[in-house]
Amino acid sequence: MRVFFSRENLSAGELEKLHEEAEKVLKSNLDISKDQDYLVEMKPVKLFLTTDGKRTNRLYDVYEVRYNTGNGEAVYYVWASFKGVIVKKDGQLSLKDTVSGCAGYPIVIQDSVSIYGYDSMETVEVEIDVTVRGEMELKVLDLQ
Repeated sequence: MRVFFSRENLSAGELEKLHEEAEKVLKSNLDISKDQDYLVEMKPVKLFLTTDGKRTNRLYDVYEVRYNTGNGEAVYYVWASFKGVIVKKDGQLSLKDTVSGCAGYPIVIQDSVSIYGYDSMETVEVEIDVTVRGEMELKVLDLQ
């Protein structure tokens, strides 16, 4: 098994599967805002991988979400994270232990509709960087 993290060893199919799983996790966080037609766009923008280079890793699939608010359009960031993400020898992506899709702080979109997220990519990066301890390394893959 290998830990992936580059465009060269992450296929379009693997990336699509990852995003499908992330969107399932994020669904409960974003559904009310989507149902109220406040959600304008949701797209994956970055992957963060914390790894010891062996078997311990956590992957963060970070999405940019655009909303119509009472004061115009606003951009926020949400993530789904996975422990133990590996690509097996047969090329199959293994997503184990979905961890979270509701990290961040409450953000009011309109009225009583809110999400959990971050107001900037810098805040996301700081939050993830804080989780890197000891021998863990942080790798970033920009999806834009």
